[in-house]
Amino acid sequence: KRLLYIFVLCLFAFSANSQNRREWLDFGNQAFEKKNYMMALTCYKQVLNLVPGNDRDAMMPYEYKTWTPPKKKSDTTAVKADTLKKPAAVTDPREQFVTHRIAECYRYLHDYDNAEVWYAKAIQMPLPEFPDARYYYGQMLMYGAKYTAAQTEFETFSNNTNPANP
Repeated sequence: KRLLYIFVLCLFAFSANSQNRREWLDFGNQAFEKKNYMMALTCYKQVLNLVPGNDRDAMMPYEYKTWTPPKKKSDTTAVKADTLKKPAAVTDPREQFVTHRIAECYRYLHDYDNAEVWYAKAIQMPLPEFPDARYYYGQMLMYGAKYTAAQTEFETFSNNTNPANP
């Protein structure tokens, strides 16, 4: 009887860590809609912490996905020096979305220092769903007493905003 309890406890412990990125993203979105920003923040960070391309990321039970061969590795001996200086651009739309949502969660939680860090990342990967990210980044800079940088961000935001769509 005691062994059965231990087995069930272990089963729940292992299943708690087996969520994939899509499930964490769904949990985060549900928490965000319910205005539970701390829970949403935890779920969104879990999405970023999971390694992309992991088998848990690829499929849900009873779901199929076609096999694609791995990309061929290129010869890295002839890499130009200027390509090494640039950081790789984030192309994963989930990562872009989650970065914006994490910034919003911190803003709603009034943690302006962390919101500033995440909005700085978010404006590097703009999304049409978040047109005011630069404005909020300027606000976070202003709350952090970085007034000249905030003014620059506000001016950039106002210059890029469509006057017909306020």
